Amino acid sequence: MKRIFKIISISVAAAVVVLTGWFFLKKQPVYDNYDEIQLFKVKRENLDNSIYISAIVVSDESEYVYSYVDAPVADVKVNKGDTVKKGDVICIFDCSELQTEYDNYKAILDHLENIDNIYSDTFNENSAIERNILESQIAQVKKLIENYQKKYDEVQAMEAEYRIMYEKAVSEQDELRSSIESREVSADNTEENKNVDLESSKAGENSNESWSDRDNNMETADSDVNSSYDNIKELYSLAAQKKEYAYEKQQEMKKNAEDIYDELNSYRREFDSLTIMYNDSSSFTERYFTSENLTEMINSYTDKLAELQNMIDKNVITATRDGIITDLYVTPNDYVSNNMICCIQNPDKVHFNAVLVPDDISDISLNSRIVVSMAANHYGESEGEILFISDCFDPQKNGYEINFTIDDIDEYNLYPGFEASAKIVIESETDTLIVPYDAIFDIDGQEYVRKYNESGEFEDIPVKKGLVTNYYVAVEASGLSENDLVATAMLN
Repeated sequence: MKRIFKIISISVAAAVVVLTGWFFLKKQPVYDNYDEIQLFKVKRENLDNSIYISAIVVSDESEYVYSYVDAPVADVKVNKGDTVKKGDVICIFDCSELQTEYDNYKAILDHLENIDNIYSDTFNENSAIERNILESQIAQVKKLIENYQKKYDEVQAMEAEYRIMYEKAVSEQDELRSSIESREVSADNTEENKNVDLESSKAGENSNESWSDRDNNMETADSDVNSSYDNIKELYSLAAQKKEYAYEKQQEMKKNAEDIYDELNSYRREFDSLTIMYNDSSSFTERYFTSENLTEMINSYTDKLAELQNMIDKNVITATRDGIITDLYVTPNDYVSNNMICCIQNPDKVHFNAVLVPDDISDISLNSRIVVSMAANHYGESEGEILFISDCFDPQKNGYEINFTIDDIDEYNLYPGFEASAKIVIESETDTLIVPYDAIFDIDGQEYVRKYNESGEFEDIPVKKGLVTNYYVAVEASGLSENDLVATAMLN
C-alpha cells in the first residue's frame, strides 16, 4: 500500500513562536503565503512509484462445462472449491417437463403415422380423424405456449434480481471507495503522530513519556490503520467480483429471455395457424392433409422427439476433467438453457490474473518489476514476472487483463481462487534521503530545504531532486542527513 508520511502540526502556541522568529530569517519571503510551519524528520529508505492491484490465482489449464438441457436444475452435487475427478456428477436436471412434452409429441406423431399407414389414399373420407389430430395439435401447442410463458416470466424475474444485485454491488463499491479514501487519511494522521512536537519538547512537556514509548504507540496505531485498510480493500475486491458476476448473470438472463420469447412467439403463430385451419371447414382435408405436408409433419415431429430425447438423456452433467471447481454458475431450481455449468481448473499449473485500469496500462511493460504479497497465506512478498498484458479493453471488467507469476511458484501450494495483492514498480530509488514534496522551495532556480539546527535556527540547504512521487521526493544534499529536521509549509 502506498503510504503517505507527514508530521503532526506544531501546536498553536509553538507555531506562533516559530513563525515570529521566522520573519527575521534571510529567506523569510518564501513562506509569506503559508499559515503553518511543520517539521519533518528526514528519512533514508527506498522510494518508488508503483501501481497497486488485486489479483487472483487461476490455472494455466481451465475447462468450462456446458449444459445442452433446457430445464430447471434439480440438484447440485458440488460446491465451489471442491476437487473433482473426470466423470464425477456436477448437477442433475429435472426433466419431468421435457418428458411430458416428449410424450405429447409422441402421441401426435403416432396419430400422424397411423393416418399415413391407413388412410393414405382416402384422406377426403376421414375428415373427422384429421380434425381430431388438429385438436390434439392445438391442445399441445397451447400447452407449450403456457410452459414457455411461465419460463419467460421466471427468467425475467431472475434478470430483475441480478439487476438489483448489480446495482447494490455498484453502491457497495462506491461506499467502500469512500472508506478507502478515509483510511488513507487515517494512515496520514497515524504517521503524523510519530513526529516530535519540537516546541513542546523544548518546554518540557510529555517528559514522562520516552521517545521510544511514543514511537511504539504510533507503530501500534499504524498497524491498526493498515489492518483496517486491508480489510476494506478486500471487501472492495469482493464487491467488484459480485458486481461482475451480477452483470454477467443479468446479461445471461436477458439473452435467455429473448430466446424464450422468440420460441413463445413461434408457438403463438403456430397456434393461430392451426386454429384458422380448424375453424375453416371448406375442403378441410384436401387443404391440410396432402401426402407431401403429412410427410413433412412426420419428419418435423420425429426431429423434435430426437431433440427432446437427447436432452433427457443428458440430464446428468459430469466433470470433463480432473481439477478444482473454481466457478459454479448454477444452484438448485435455476432454469438453465444451453449455459455454462462450471469451470474446472488444474491446480498444478497456476498463475495470477489481475485487471489494470486504462490510466495505468501505458506505464507498464513485460519487463516491469512486480512484487506480489500473499498475506492471507503468510507467504510475505515475492518477486514476480509479468507474463501477459492484454492490448484489448474489457468493458465487463473495465480494464486490461494482465497475467503474472512469482519465483518458485510451485513451492507455495497455491490453488485457483487464492487472492493476492501486488505492486508494479514504475520507477524507484534505493537507500535515498526523502523529504515531503512541500519541504522543497525554489530561489532563483536553485532548490532548497530549510533545516532546523540544534541552535534553534533554520539553515537553507541546497538540494538536487531525484525521484518524485505524489508525496515524497528523493534528494541529494551536502549538509543534510537522516533524522535531520526540515520545515514544511501548509498553504492558507
